Amino acid sequence: MAVFTSIVGTNIAVNSAGQIGLACIAGGNYNFKHCTFNNNWNSTKQLSVLISNFFTDKNNVQFPFDLTQATFSNCILYGSNQVQMLLNKNDSKLFNYQFNNCIIKFNNTSSQFATNPIYNFGSANYSNCLIAKSFAQFDPKFLRINKNKLNINDKSGAFQKGNNSFLVTLDMLGNIRNAALPDIGAYTNKPFPL
Repeated sequence: MAVFTSIVGTNIAVNSAGQIGLACIAGGNYNFKHCTFNNNWNSTKQLSVLISNFFTDKNNVQFPFDLTQATFSNCILYGSNQVQMLLNKNDSKLFNYQFNNCIIKFNNTSSQFATNPIYNFGSANYSNCLIAKSFAQFDPKFLRINKNKLNINDKSGAFQKGNNSFLVTLDMLGNIRNAALPDIGAYTNKPFPL
């Protein structure tokens, strides 16, 4: 959990983290490139990523802070739950967010987010993002989730879908990324072992 802080993160992989893989709360400044946030858990409430510009105390009172930046570029936000990203905004403070060339699992089956403009995936806040509205759509096809192997191959929904404007030259394992057509996430594609 990050609370009103500043993080620049590249090639981060978070898997099966329980309730939330990455929680950035009470504002702050965050910039993530080529990261994989995947949360597979035996619950319908877990998330890969939570962003908010406030925190709530034990008396349910909100304390807002400026979210000057929450930028995710060439990242995967995925998992076993239908919705893997939650954005909580207090209108009294800044809430600047941007997703570029990301896979975001967001199957709004209950339509609870349908009228919330913060989840307008056609807006400028979501540039070239792939919104997975089912388990099969844009599936990253990770190597072995239960072994924390979030590697991908050329069958992945993340294959060559990144933007080289946000390129991190080497992946998490030190492999060179395709500079023209980078993969999304912390790992560049490699054939899976037999």
